[in-house]
Amino acid sequence: MSITAYRVCAEHITPAELVRPEVVRLCAAARVAPIIAAHDDGPEADRAVLAAVRVYRDAGLTEAGVWPLLAEARGYWPSERDPEAFGERVERLLVAGAGTGAGNPAVH
Repeated sequence: MSITAYRVCAEHITPAELVRPEVVRLCAAARVAPIIAAHDDGPEADRAVLAAVRVYRDAGLTEAGVWPLLAEARGYWPSERDPEAFGERVERLLVAGAGTGAGNPAVH
């Protein structure tokens, strides 16, 4: 059962900062699930984002999710103008997370 009351987009904070125990406790106490930006920085960065999502889900914030972003050169913000680029980005994110135990996160 989710304890989520609110969701917040986390674009300018690293996964390492988000998983600090005091941050997770604060978010859980306030019932805030982060939607964590996945900048297009490669598979290791994607795995870090997915691991952070798992920390929040394990804390009961099951609506924590991932927000795939494109490389600056491809437009950064996914939109109806670049569905192929967005689909490719989501695929790379899920491939990077395969076998990590992160499961299939909600993609926003």
